[in-house]
Amino acid sequence: TFTVDNTPPPGGGARTIGYWKNHSSCKTSNGNQSPILDQTLALFPIAAGQSTHGFYVGTLYVDTCQEAYALLNKSTLNGKKSASDPAWNFASQYTAYLLNIMAGASPNSTAAAAGVQGQAILVAINFNGNGHTAITKTQASTLNTDAGILDSYNNNTLP
Repeated sequence: TFTVDNTPPPGGGARTIGYWKNHSSCKTSNGNQSPILDQTLALFPIAAGQSTHGFYVGTLYVDTCQEAYALLNKSTLNGKKSASDPAWNFASQYTAYLLNIMAGASPNSTAAAAGVQGQAILVAINFNGNGHTAITKTQASTLNTDAGILDSYNNNTLP
């Protein structure tokens, strides 16, 4: 006997960056999915010094669907694809990770540690959604490793 829980968040497992992009009010696809991203974004507390619900990715305060979608899409806020940049690869997985946790996905200490470590690097390189300062080889390697951990978490494959 086994039980399957394929209930979407909250109360279910984590979801991928693609899920969050397709379940948003600002998606470019033609699907009729509910705007789960927007609804989840509204659940975040309002950070000190801010006036809207959101969260930080580097120094960028993500409080709109468009900002979250751009990060999930590995694009700058100006629309330039940056998928080859370790900062954007991490930022996309970190955004999905934060949305998953807020939506009720089960926490994981390995993913949490990767999130904290990668976010600290994004702050150190002044990642602001449109650019950042130079990344060292060590920082790039760490961001890639942490992005991989969060990708596994977001795909429900992290032990």
